[in-house]
Amino acid sequence: MSDIETITYDWRAKIATENNSLSHHDPNVVLLAANDDTTKILENYPEANPGRWPWQRNVWGDVVNFVSKGKPKAIIFDLKFEGEEDKKSDKYFADAIKNKNVVIGTALSIPRNSEQIEVIIEDLNEELQKHDKNINDQPNEAIDNYISSIYSVVYKRSSLGKRLSLTPESDYCQGLTYGDQHARQFLNNITFYEKSSIYDDLVTNAAYLGVINLKSSENTIFRYHVPLYRLVTPQGISYIPSLPLAAVLSVIPDKEKSPFIITKNNLIIGKRVIPVDNSGRILLNWHGPGSTYENIPVAKVILSSALEQGKIKEINKYHKISSDYFKNKIVVIGQTSAGTDIHPTPMSSIYPGPEIITTAIDNLLNDADVTSSHRRKFILKSSPAIDIPLTLVLCLIIGYAMLRAKSNFNKFQTFIFAVMLYVALATCAFIHPQVRIWLNMTYPLTFMFLTGISTYAYMTFRENKERKQIEQLFGKFVSPQILEKLLADKTGISSRGQRKVMTVLFSDIRGFTTLSEKYPPHEVIEILNEYITEMVEIILDHNGTLDKYIGDAIMAFYNDPVEMEDHALRAVQTAVTMREKLAELNEKWVKEGKEPLKIGIGINTGEMIVGHIGSPRLVDYTVIGDNVNLASRVEALTKDYNVTILISESTYNEVKDIIHAEYVDEVVVKGKRNAVKIYEVK
Repeated sequence: MSDIETITYDWRAKIATENNSLSHHDPNVVLLAANDDTTKILENYPEANPGRWPWQRNVWGDVVNFVSKGKPKAIIFDLKFEGEEDKKSDKYFADAIKNKNVVIGTALSIPRNSEQIEVIIEDLNEELQKHDKNINDQPNEAIDNYISSIYSVVYKRSSLGKRLSLTPESDYCQGLTYGDQHARQFLNNITFYEKSSIYDDLVTNAAYLGVINLKSSENTIFRYHVPLYRLVTPQGISYIPSLPLAAVLSVIPDKEKSPFIITKNNLIIGKRVIPVDNSGRILLNWHGPGSTYENIPVAKVILSSALEQGKIKEINKYHKISSDYFKNKIVVIGQTSAGTDIHPTPMSSIYPGPEIITTAIDNLLNDADVTSSHRRKFILKSSPAIDIPLTLVLCLIIGYAMLRAKSNFNKFQTFIFAVMLYVALATCAFIHPQVRIWLNMTYPLTFMFLTGISTYAYMTFRENKERKQIEQLFGKFVSPQILEKLLADKTGISSRGQRKVMTVLFSDIRGFTTLSEKYPPHEVIEILNEYITEMVEIILDHNGTLDKYIGDAIMAFYNDPVEMEDHALRAVQTAVTMREKLAELNEKWVKEGKEPLKIGIGINTGEMIVGHIGSPRLVDYTVIGDNVNLASRVEALTKDYNVTILISESTYNEVKDIIHAEYVDEVVVKGKRNAVKIYEVK
């Protein structure tokens, strides 16, 4: 997961460099490169060609002398000068850098002898335990003594550059204990036990020495920079700046070097605040791919210097450079030839090491300056205290939004929108020069994905359950088309009763009691089932809802659970079709020697209550109200007036322009004070 997260970091880092307004670099930091162009150029001037790499140190002495004429702010060597070589050449180079603000790179190492490391750890642990006994009784004094034991001596000119005073805040030591295990933890990945053997004259004349060990992250891609290294030896502990930090210290005024404070999360140098993580690292602010900082082939300096000294008579104008070019610049000198000092970074898999150094110098000089209006804040990695609540909120939002979505497509849209919104948020927080927060993408997106999957699974389970309930409740009482509409849009189904205008149809067989006494029971059931089957199919074909059977009577209603504007017309058309179908059945039964049936159908339209009615053991989806009772009364009147279909005035008003109906009478029915007009459908 952490590897995936670093990939998202690299992606955001690249985006942050694509807009120059968000990632402008310092043009006064330049790279003097021993690159492939240098090799090609020098091949044309054998009298000035230094030969095979590594070059003799007097060559670098000439480079320093030439560049320093232009009065640069500092000259930084990202090269190793270990041990003595040719004494004359070594002295020439050492004399050339004297009083010229030159910073020399040095490498630290861990001894191969593990026993030596054990001795160092034991010595350090023994020193710390001296103060352990006072930690409870006199905590402030114990912490002060503890600090002084670790940070006692830093930078002596005789060893590693100029002296600096480190004043760590007391809370820097909180949480540290003094057992062997914790001593090992304290000696973390920025700790080394041996310094390189740079010859004394170079150490004496250099303005600063800086560590050039490039420490990558776990998967070897360089994202971090360590500004301060701890050197542990049997003689004590000292701190050495990285080469970029040494470069910054060499160019800023002495008054800006104080105070020099190490806190738990920051390295503070005057007005510069450098945020560090628990391993003492900063995340680099990248400004672009390779060659973002101006790369000048060092061959131009070598040839221009040789021309001034008369070693060569003339050179191509494109191979010349003036020392004035380097005025007020920080000049980094390093090797960038193919296959040499190359490292993978978020910007490229082949990124020159000296350009990592120039990037770090730019960061520590400009981005660390809290007073600079052009400052681009350092990247700060969000903590679990931010990531966990943020992830929880995002998951809750996704879950809630998906639950509210009406269709699967809307659910998918909601999920994709939430993911894209968070990716945009995390990207903007990363690239904005005044925000620069590395919000974790991997864990939030993973949990958002899991939330989306689990929410969808839950909703699918719930919808299947609701589907079965709807099929059980309505499957036998509505047409397949209506059932599909109900399954697609459940908003029409209310678990609570609701009032709405609907049309109710009652149908009853006249004289069925006499008929049932005339035929054997099995024939009665056979005739009744055949009749009801045909009538129910007609009701369903007209999108009616079969309410119930009441003996030989059938009750149906229209405009629920799916709404339809022409519900009255559908009910009347149902009645007409039922009358026609009964005529066909009677013809068939007469041929079979059976008596024909007569039916009466009553229809009324009006406001009524619809909903689930019953007990937990048995529940019906039905309609109740005065207008339901009126439909039943109208159906009863068909016998008195010897007609098949009667409709109320309210129904007649809905269908009079389409259905042929004649006025029959105005009657007072039970439960109604006012007379009701009834019409016969022809």
